[in-house]
Amino acid sequence: MSPTVLRVRAYQFYFFSREEMRPHVHVQHATGEAKIWLDPRVELAQNCGLTAIRAAVRLAQEHEDEIRAAAPIRDRCKGPLAARRLDHREPTIP
Repeated sequence: MSPTVLRVRAYQFYFFSREEMRPHVHVQHATGEAKIWLDPRVELAQNCGLTAIRAAVRLAQEHEDEIRAAAPIRDRCKGPLAARRLDHREPTIP
């Protein structure tokens, strides 16, 4: 398992380094694990036995900023503010 980026109560949130490009976080609990999308909004991607899935998604929503800050570099410029963060190009000369 990859390093933990957030631990809240019995939920452990972490990233895998070599997975698909769409930003997401994994969550593990004693009852199972799940994958949660971060873009375009925080929502369930896949559930593998996690019985308290609503609580896990709610925690991901509540801690979204912390999770995004810990995201791998390739995922940090995603999300609703991405256009503003990436819009630092030099002006074109006519």
